[in-house]
Amino acid sequence: MRFIAFLVAVGLLTAPAAHADTLDQMAGKSEFVRLNLEFLKRRNAKTAIAGTKPYCPSTYWWSNRSYADQRAQNSFRKQVTRQMQQVGFPKSAIEHCIQNSGFVFKSGTLQNHPKNQRYTRYVDPGIVVFRQKGSGTVQSAPVTMETNTFTDKSWKVYDASFRNICTVLNSNPGVSITCTQFGKLKGSSVSNDGRTTFTAQNDRYEVMFFSDRPASFARQTFAATFK
Repeated sequence: MRFIAFLVAVGLLTAPAAHADTLDQMAGKSEFVRLNLEFLKRRNAKTAIAGTKPYCPSTYWWSNRSYADQRAQNSFRKQVTRQMQQVGFPKSAIEHCIQNSGFVFKSGTLQNHPKNQRYTRYVDPGIVVFRQKGSGTVQSAPVTMETNTFTDKSWKVYDASFRNICTVLNSNPGVSITCTQFGKLKGSSVSNDGRTTFTAQNDRYEVMFFSDRPASFARQTFAATFK
């Protein structure tokens, strides 16, 4: 035991330092890096931080120097806060998404982050605006919504408690939306400048979903669409 303790003390039995991989090498092991490879290479990223929950925003931040890792964490926090605040999420929901985050890779070494193993859906903060036909009362609520699922043609929408409240299917043409509150709706999908809008209705409700838009924009657009 003394001999082993001596070897540890002089460093002969310590674990070797993790070998840093290039971004191209990490892309072969990480779904997250593979799907964001070109952007990460342009930024010469050595570290990236992202949320771990599938219903939280897919925003991530990076640094290209090890001493800037804390700055990347702070920038991630600010970005998630800004995005979720502008659509009306309560502080508790914002903190939940910030706290459930971690390094995807750090100093060129992949970390134990779920998006390395599986990263199939991109989620944006958004807002749903709706009206029951005949009521004249327009209501809205913050949501997070899948805007790119990479591997299929269905998207989920989550409320401020992160419950799955709607599922959107590509019905070609248009979209078919099933919601716990609104029932089944038919409509269309438009993507522009990285933002997605779903517009749909049935015999009872008129509904629009907006990703990455403030409440004022969403309400104005809803009023112009459903006059």
